[in-house]
Amino acid sequence: MSAWESSVSYAALPVSESPTVLGKVPQAFSSGPGQALPERAELMPGIWRLPLPLRDSPLGHVNTYLVRTDDGYLLVDCGWDTADTLRALEGHLRALDIRLPDVRHLVITHIHPDHYGLAGRLREISSADLSFHRLERLYIESRYVDADELLSEMREWLRLNGTPPDELDRLNRGSVSMMERVQIAFPDRTLDGGEEITCGRYAFRVIWTPGHSAGHICLYDARNKVLLSGDHVLPHITPSVGLHVRTTSNPLADYLDSLQLIGRLSPSAGCQRGPTNCSRTTSGGSTKSSSCCRGDPAWR
Repeated sequence: MSAWESSVSYAALPVSESPTVLGKVPQAFSSGPGQALPERAELMPGIWRLPLPLRDSPLGHVNTYLVRTDDGYLLVDCGWDTADTLRALEGHLRALDIRLPDVRHLVITHIHPDHYGLAGRLREISSADLSFHRLERLYIESRYVDADELLSEMREWLRLNGTPPDELDRLNRGSVSMMERVQIAFPDRTLDGGEEITCGRYAFRVIWTPGHSAGHICLYDARNKVLLSGDHVLPHITPSVGLHVRTTSNPLADYLDSLQLIGRLSPSAGCQRGPTNCSRTTSGGSTKSSSCCRGDPAWR
């Protein structure tokens, strides 16, 4: 079964070979409205890219990733809560001779609607356990449960920063539309970064990468050099950096720090031995520290 082990993260490591980055397809190659979805693909043994449609979105689709585990499958991100998204996911799984109840684990890189929206419906169907970062958990109520206050604050904040009235109306309609594409689901497990998810032949380290969102995470398998990057690293475009009225830190600084963190990943990460003290301070002032032994059995 999938094993979760508390471990260290954020070690400064030398770069050797670049990891395989499995993120969202760049805009130049994405399927815009009316275009066909990219094909499903097995990118690594036991890891499939499952593109799901994003109707009325300029991007056209979002990539989700299915990983074979010892007790079924783990899905990384899930698209938004629409009938065509669910049909597309079921179609991908059916082609692989997999049923939705076989998806036992769901990990969300961040709770934006195109990555999180279908989570509630999937959990009803499959009873999959759901995990994402604790900071994303803190935003569920203000974003999706009781969003009127946040929308009002955002409208006033944008007005004070010079947004024209007609643009305010358009942005408000867009926000409401996105909320309607989310079926709320609270996590069974919250993550801090540093946990290990063992999925069959893969052992993914959870890496906290704030910037695009406060609790964005990436998953990295050092032995196989596989990075599931969510919206943190994209091939030919840069992700948006999430600044809004309730932002308490500097998300651009956090994003740049997170890029440096990902840039230090190395496939030799598990080879260094001896205790290492690792710490990281965000622009908001919080510090994450830990002590580890690279040769400790918890790392294997």
